[in-house]
Amino acid sequence: MNLAAAKNWRTVKLGDVGRVITGKTPSKDNPEDWGSVGVPFITPTDIADSSMFCKPQRHLSPAGAERFKNLIVPNRAICYTCIASVGKMCLASEPSLTNQQINSVIVDETKADHLFVFYLLRFLTPELMAIAGGTTTSIINKGQFENFEISIPESIDEQREIAGVLGCLDDKIELLRKENKTLESIAQTLFKEWFVDFRFPNATGRMIDSELGRIPEGWLVGKLGEVAEITSGKRPSEISEKQNIDFQYPLLGASSVMGYVNDFLFDQEVFVIGRVGTHGLIQRFSEKIWPSDNTLVLYSKYPEYLYQILRTINFELLNKGAVQPLITQGDMKAFEIFLPKEEVLFGFENIAEALSLKIKNNNSEIKTLSRLRDELLNKIFGV
Repeated sequence: MNLAAAKNWRTVKLGDVGRVITGKTPSKDNPEDWGSVGVPFITPTDIADSSMFCKPQRHLSPAGAERFKNLIVPNRAICYTCIASVGKMCLASEPSLTNQQINSVIVDETKADHLFVFYLLRFLTPELMAIAGGTTTSIINKGQFENFEISIPESIDEQREIAGVLGCLDDKIELLRKENKTLESIAQTLFKEWFVDFRFPNATGRMIDSELGRIPEGWLVGKLGEVAEITSGKRPSEISEKQNIDFQYPLLGASSVMGYVNDFLFDQEVFVIGRVGTHGLIQRFSEKIWPSDNTLVLYSKYPEYLYQILRTINFELLNKGAVQPLITQGDMKAFEIFLPKEEVLFGFENIAEALSLKIKNNNSEIKTLSRLRDELLNKIFGV
């Protein structure tokens, strides 16, 4: 069924409602184009699937901004990845340059609402991915992107009304994410105050020497394996790419969910880190999961202390892999840490646990809101 006919919308080409600009990466031969602050430089790596906006890691200098001034897209431009990671998208939050993998749509607000077009492209991403093809060099060229047909309401007010409903849900999701970052920051500050600066409740100020430097009297230096159980994940016998009634448990890789399996290995608070391949990302779960054989799994009666300890570790220094990065159970278990008095640990756990519980509740609400938003996308744009 034709979407335009079904909804009494009109069909237009993407290039009819906005100008498409393909980005470009500054040359290595011109290091003066880069700066610590300035015009953001957006790449697909900077774009998270879960957020409307992104936080670019690199910026152009004033000289770079001048050199690429004709390719800089304005605030509210839709940045859409069209090479390799097809479908990753965000809105520019300020004038920005993208790399050549991204085509940006500068929507003419007299012809369409930019936020409506953003959500419509999100919904139509499977169609765009089909155009790009399924190879490692999948690509949608600028001409294909400009000529891609979309169906929109005649009335821009109707477009804005639709986008407003969906945008309210994303705004709430973004607020919850910001709150989580604040709660994480509070927990990190508390950890530093107690276990780095040693300003914990009832601290006497009396210090002793240790292998790790001066520590409070009564504390010890020990191994991570003394406060945490550390084991490896396993390879499942069957995997499904999509979650369904038979394969409902997440299969975890070193950095993300790899698929779904029909059984679980853990149903408790655990931390999953990379054993082979990707290192440094700490995944935290308190649901039924199956960590794969390229992960290490850690759990403890002091989960908040363990989590903060893991955040301080430079995993690259533990790498033993010559060709492929590798961290062993033994090295993790032998990692030296402070062993504070138990009453100090329990005091920290009580405070940090309340912060973590609020984060978990927020994450649960984020999942609910995201599911509602996606259902609305299907109802509004589907036929």
